[in-house]
Amino acid sequence: MANFGNTIIMQAFTETEARTWSLDHRLEINRAGDPCFSDQRLTIFRLPLPKEPHRLPYLVLSLLDVKVDESDEVDGDEHLLWMRSWDMWPKLVTSIGLVQFEALRKGLGISESISERPAVLFSHAEIKGLISCALVPLVFGWDCYIIPCSADYITFLSHDEHVEVSAKSDEVQSRLINELGRWNPSRPRNG
Repeated sequence: MANFGNTIIMQAFTETEARTWSLDHRLEINRAGDPCFSDQRLTIFRLPLPKEPHRLPYLVLSLLDVKVDESDEVDGDEHLLWMRSWDMWPKLVTSIGLVQFEALRKGLGISESISERPAVLFSHAEIKGLISCALVPLVFGWDCYIIPCSADYITFLSHDEHVEVSAKSDEVQSRLINELGRWNPSRPRNG
């Protein structure tokens, strides 16, 4: 956890703590252990990954519940980045990704491994760290969730080369589709 003055900015969570955080933010945990909404009529849409790798940070930024002003100052919600699966590829590729991810975490003050603490709660002041960490699963084909504190929506970065967004209401879905329009969201489907 990084500490700037007396303000704790980020916290690394165990699997159990990530589940508790999700439940505390009005989410459910499904049978697979993943965060979800209780309403079975939840609205889901998909975004393809951009073909140009340099656009990935912009995609991640657009998925966050933050605003960036003209001077690149960020204001918004804290977010939970919850790693779910990172070992589905050959050992060499997975180990390269883990080296990258663990180095990023150490630079952010998190000494425990991804296995020990797979989730990290980032404040709005740590958006650059969040985006940096979220790029690793996108590049190496891992599964993870990004959840804003508002829990209005859940973003799933899939190893199947797409992003899936679940909205808690039709109103939230309409807002997100409008905001994410440049990323070509697929036609919404009910989950």
